[in-house]
Amino acid sequence: MLPKQINVGDLIYKTVICDMFSDDDSMEISGEVDPFKLEIRINSKIENKDLMKVVFLHELVHTLLDSAGISLKEKYIEALAQALFRFFKHNKMDWFYE
Repeated sequence: MLPKQINVGDLIYKTVICDMFSDDDSMEISGEVDPFKLEIRINSKIENKDLMKVVFLHELVHTLLDSAGISLKEKYIEALAQALFRFFKHNKMDWFYE
């Protein structure tokens, strides 16, 4: 379903599905990027496949922007993730690889 790894610039990030909690263990979180381990982590408790894709795209947007030295507010990152999800869901990308 999700890619096992992605290339961002010259770096290869692994996708890791795991249990996730905030730093103080007070709440679960949906996803995060670890730039030191080159991992995009997605919470294993997410059951809905579409939601898992949105969370992955959200973390991917963080990774892409960080690699470009761009910082955006979280609401804009979420808006981009939602827009990308709708775009990929409703458009086949075969033309892109021709």
